[in-house]
Amino acid sequence: MPKNGNEKYIKCSGVVLSRIVQGENNLILELFLEDIGITRATLRNAISTTKFGGVSEPTSWGIFALRNSTRFKGYVLESAEIFDDMLDLKTCSEAFKCFMKWADMLRKKIPNGADDNDLLKILYDEMKLLTNRKIPVKAVNFRFIWRWLTSWGGVPDFKTCFASKLNSKIFSVRELKLLYYLSILDAKNLEKLFTQNNVNEFLKANSQNNPKFFDTAANFITSFFNQT
Repeated sequence: MPKNGNEKYIKCSGVVLSRIVQGENNLILELFLEDIGITRATLRNAISTTKFGGVSEPTSWGIFALRNSTRFKGYVLESAEIFDDMLDLKTCSEAFKCFMKWADMLRKKIPNGADDNDLLKILYDEMKLLTNRKIPVKAVNFRFIWRWLTSWGGVPDFKTCFASKLNSKIFSVRELKLLYYLSILDAKNLEKLFTQNNVNEFLKANSQNNPKFFDTAANFITSFFNQT
């Protein structure tokens, strides 16, 4: 939790969304933080020293100590304790690309200076699912967007959203059933679902008939962002 806003230092938990090189030796980290939202912080001497280790790596979750700096016109990262580096996510290119897509959506959709602790928790949960190789990345992508919109009150209930005559022509009954389970099950039961032979057989068969139905569903609900 951040300290009083009048104090020079704050300390809060969150995730590194991205980083860019500044000058010859500094990095600018884009962070999504508890009680702060999305902000940037300068990481000084990050390139010439190994002091910070994985602190600057996108997907890393930790507790970040920040200091307001007049010189750098914003926050400077003084220290960080990484409690989850999401290494399994980093080593899967499809999962990492999905995370970067989420990071881009977050910076576009969340207003400057707006915090969203509920969404921060959802992001952590779904990033953990991205590390689970038993669950398709595209399925997790749909689930994250659905949970995000639900937390914002941006989508109707599942039946109203998907069971229209139009969508019944786009998605089969089994596809809709799988999307529904994605929207309601917790992580443990979701893993059990995707280890069932009948679900795996269905996904293999569907790879020819409708290979992009997870993407189609995600794109459909993303349109609700314009209504929130």
